[in-house]
This record gives sequence, structure tokens and C-alpha cells, in this order.
Amino acid sequence: MKGFFLKITKIEIENMFSYFGKSEIEFSKRNAVLGENGFGKTSFLNSLKFAFGRDFENYQNRNATSRASVKVVTEDFTIFRDIELQIDFGDEVLKDDEAKEFLNSNFPDEILDFLFFDGEIENIAISNSKALKKIISIVFDFDILQNLENDLKRVRNRLLKKTESKELDRFKSLNQEKVDFCLEIHKLEESRENLQKEISQISKEIQKIDSKIVKESEEVGKFETQIGIEEANLKEKTELFKKINLFQFPLILNSDLSSSVSKDENFLTIKSEDELKKRLEEFYSATQSGVGKSDFIELFYSIFKSSFLNLKTEISKEELFQLFTEISEISSEIEKLKSEQREVTKNNSKTLELQKSRNALSEKLKNLELQKSESDSKIGVLKEKLKKVESNLRIEFLNQKEKVSALRSIEEIDKQVELTKELLESEIEKSVQKFNFEFQKNLEPFYKKYPLEEKLFLKDFSLEVSQLSAGQKQIVNFILIQTLLEISNLTETIFVDTPFGRLSNENRKLILEIYKTFPSLTLLLTSSEEVAISKEEFSVFQISQNSKGSEIG
Repeated sequence: MKGFFLKITKIEIENMFSYFGKSEIEFSKRNAVLGENGFGKTSFLNSLKFAFGRDFENYQNRNATSRASVKVVTEDFTIFRDIELQIDFGDEVLKDDEAKEFLNSNFPDEILDFLFFDGEIENIAISNSKALKKIISIVFDFDILQNLENDLKRVRNRLLKKTESKELDRFKSLNQEKVDFCLEIHKLEESRENLQKEISQISKEIQKIDSKIVKESEEVGKFETQIGIEEANLKEKTELFKKINLFQFPLILNSDLSSSVSKDENFLTIKSEDELKKRLEEFYSATQSGVGKSDFIELFYSIFKSSFLNLKTEISKEELFQLFTEISEISSEIEKLKSEQREVTKNNSKTLELQKSRNALSEKLKNLELQKSESDSKIGVLKEKLKKVESNLRIEFLNQKEKVSALRSIEEIDKQVELTKELLESEIEKSVQKFNFEFQKNLEPFYKKYPLEEKLFLKDFSLEVSQLSAGQKQIVNFILIQTLLEISNLTETIFVDTPFGRLSNENRKLILEIYKTFPSLTLLLTSSEEVAISKEEFSVFQISQNSKGSEIG
């Protein structure tokens, strides 16, 4: 609060309100001022408020002949007020208007009601959100930002008067066009930038899909290559087997034929075609082939009709069976590879899905690129229009330089006002969070005694207390004040006119527990409530009354 930490050490009241003559109190940490209802507790609070600048009608005791006055001594300054007002800082004295300005600036009405709290006013801290907002603003120094905002607005209004002329209408209109074009271009450029990011992202996704498709295709291709190699090998072996079948099988299986072949000779000589046909008929009869006899002999004979006289006999039975085994193994390997290829192809239905995804992304990419192209075109058109507007603005600026400068200053002030508002909102949000955190800790004893469906939080500088009774509201009031005192560097002094007369014994105990947390406290109680305080903890003062008025002793 403007650098002042309020700690009141002494009060002198003379002929103020219900008080007759001079009453004086020097304060310790804990004080209790006792007085029956109507004896002067409210007059005591009002005298303090009067000292701190609040005006009242009829503050003079009607029985007093000398002037009414109040003196408040704090650690930083002394206030004396009767008809006149002065504040003594030791090395400087403020009087009347200067003193009033100091008090109004540092101790506005909301702060006075907070420091000198009338507990009988049931909802002061709860329902009066405007007053509470002012208190919190001062506690957290928000009033500095609010004053800055108000000062900026005052300067803006003065400048605005300089710009009120028809000559500026065209400039304002052109300037608004410029702003509109700039905003539209900015939005389009943002949209284009987002489109470009999306295009880049989709292009990367397409590249990834292409890599996956190539990888899957390569896997299928490997099987194609392996199968091709094995099939070529099978063909070679099969051709050899066919030749052996046709050329040598009769010799291998027919012992009579083979016995006529010398082991030292590589070739068997056939004397005539008729002899060959005769032996083929014998072979056909021995094999009992399913093919027709004439077809079989003709087929076999046609292979050799140009060179039937020589039959190669370089293979044994064992070698023949080995060849047959190799053919079987190669055939099995081919079948295995084809089976694996079918499985991979089947599993690679994923490839088809990848291809579908790629096609969909390609279509989306095409549309995005079209949108980007359209944005580029729109931006180009708007920038051309903007150039013309800026050119006309320069001309108008030269014609109305002084007024335009004032207008530009207003624009800058508007920016500053907006920034100040944002900063104020941010600071308020952080401070309200801090307040609510401490508030919840202080409310724990209250929650234990009164379990609520919904906890109490400060929102928009007010509390939702419709679920509370009048007595519960009183307690929440004091817990709120307790929290503000704990988190602020505002005061060590607080005066409370208690609502004990309207509270149950249990609630009195709860409030007394809250009071114990206050750094410095003066309670105003009725004499019948004296039992509620400990004289060991409190310095006790008694308000008495005679025919002329009240006094404190």
C-alpha cells in the first residue's frame, strides 16, 4: 500500500460522536474494548475512519462545548483531525488538501472498511464484490496498473479531440482499408503456411509408403528370381532325364540289349532301322505304356531318324535314380518357394492397402496444392490493392500531418492500454489463485465443523454463499479477512466490531481461533461477552457512559 505498513500504536478521541471529553488508548498486540450495545463501539470505529479521511455529518458530540478531534499515532506518521486535517511524518507535515489527497490515495473507503471492520454488517466481504476487488487490488498493487490504464485513457481522450475533423475521414477510411487488407493477407499467409506444412507432411508420408511398397515388392521379386533359377535347373535336369528315357532307358532296363554293349565302348551301333523298331516294340511290350504303340514307337523313332545309329550309354542305373531324386528335390523346392511366395503375396494384401492410402494421400496433396495456388493468387491481388491504398495514405498523411500524428499516437496508446489490461488480468489470475490456495487452508476448521457440498472459492471477486447460514457467513467473512492479512504486507492493525451477540458458543470459539492468527487485533465486545476472551492474552478497555456521553477507561 504505497510503501506504508500500517501499525497504530495510540488513539485519542475527544468529543467525537457519542464520546464526551478525551479518551485515550495505547495499543498492544491484543486488545479488547468492552461496551454495552449503544455505548459507543460504532462511534469508536467511525472516529478512526474520520481520522483517515472519511467525512461524516454531525460528528461533534452535542453536549460538548470544545471542538471535536481525533488523533491517531502510527509507526510512520501521526494524523490529527478536527475541522482541519494534518499528517506529521516527522520531517514533513501535510495539511488539509494535501493531507486529504494522501489519505484518499493510500486509504480509500474500501480499505477503511477492511481495517476498521464492522462485523455486524453481515455481507461486507462476501456480497460486495466491488469493494472486495478494490481491497485485493490494493493488497496486490493492482491499483498501479489500473491507474496506468486510466491515465492512458485520459491522454487518449485529449488526443482524440485533435483528430475530430472531416479532413481526416478519408485518411481514417484508407487506414481502415489498409488494416483490413493487412489482416486478410495475414490470414491468407497463415493459411498458406499451414497448407505448405500439410503438403510437406503428406509428401513425407507418401515417400514412406513408397518405400514400404518397394520393400514389399522386392521381397516378392526375390521369390521370382529364386523360382526362376530353380525352374531353369529343373528344366535342365528334366531334359536330361527325357533324353535318358528316350535314348538309354531301353538299354538300362533291357538286359539283352545292354549285354550287347561293350563296357569299353561309349556307343552302341545299330545295324538297321528295322532292328531298332523291333527292339522298340519289345521295349514297349515290356513297359506296357499307356500311350498307343504306334504313337510311342513313332515318337521315339522320330528323335533318332537322323542319327539313330548311335546311342550314348554313359549312365548307370544308380546315376539315373540319382538324377530322378534331384528332379524330385528341385520340384519340391520350387513348390515350396511358390507356396512361400503365395503366402507373402497374401500377406502383402497390406501392399494393396498401402497403395490405396497412397492414392488417397496423392489426391489430398493435389487438392492442397490447388488451394495453395489459389491462396498465392489471392495474396498477390490483395498486395497490389494494398500498394495503392498505402500510396493514397502517404498523400493524405502529407496533407494532414499533425492530425495524423495524433491519430497514430492514439493507436499506440490503444496498444498500451490493451497490454496493460492483459498484464492486469494475468496478475489478477495469479493472485486470486494464491489467495484461494491460502483461503482453503484457513477454511479447513470451518469445513470440519460444516461439511459443504461445494467448497468456497473466490470467483470474480465474490463468493457463492447461498448454502450458508447468517452465522456461517460471518465466520467466512473473518476467514477471508484472515487470508488477506496473511498474504499482504498491508497492515498489522485491524479493529473488529464482533458479531458475538448473534453467534452460537461453538461459532464464537471458531472465530476466536481465527482471531489468534491476526498479527495485531482490537476487538469491540459487549461487556456480557467479556467471558469470551482471556485477560491474559488481551489488554482490556471498558467503555462507560454518563449523561453527556461515552468515555474509554
